[in-house]
Amino acid sequence: MKLLSYGEDAYTLWALTTNIASLLTQLGDPGEPENTLIFYRPSFGRGSSCFGEFDAIIGISYAVYLVEAKWSQSLQNDIPKKQEKRHKIFHWYLDKWRKSIHADWESFKRLYDTEYRKEFNKSIPSVNSALACNLEFTLKQLDSYGSLIEDVLLFIPKGDSSPLPLPSVNSIGFRVITISPKTVGGAGYIELPF
Repeated sequence: MKLLSYGEDAYTLWALTTNIASLLTQLGDPGEPENTLIFYRPSFGRGSSCFGEFDAIIGISYAVYLVEAKWSQSLQNDIPKKQEKRHKIFHWYLDKWRKSIHADWESFKRLYDTEYRKEFNKSIPSVNSALACNLEFTLKQLDSYGSLIEDVLLFIPKGDSSPLPLPSVNSIGFRVITISPKTVGGAGYIELPF
């Protein structure tokens, strides 16, 4: 059986599942893919205290990478403001989670909600809400991974096109890495592992 797909999400999943060693090498990791934690498209909701969805979050021994993916060279290598804000918010959460002594989400919210409101004009999600549960789980999983938190733009050229030279860091400080897919049948479809 073959699983064929097309589009930015499919290309991102393909890069994470078939090219993680290459991706880690470009990020400067000597490569231990088996010790890597990958969240694919973790969603943190929309509106109010929500802040959207990453294409991936990758945890390795010395770093956590917050990943946005783009798959067309017609797009700029910059990140829209709402995605940039998402990264700032998650940096804040992960940094505070790691620095605080807390027993649970309720303690974390009590300790940091005022600061969060001042910084982002939002409130930390309520205890037992889907967003709070999702955030707490994600933050706990990332606890044992590296202290460096870095923003990454994963560029995946559409189809078999050759990528144009891109800067190693874009204008807002995201590291830019490129993974080129091998497409099937000339229409831009790729084969996904399963």
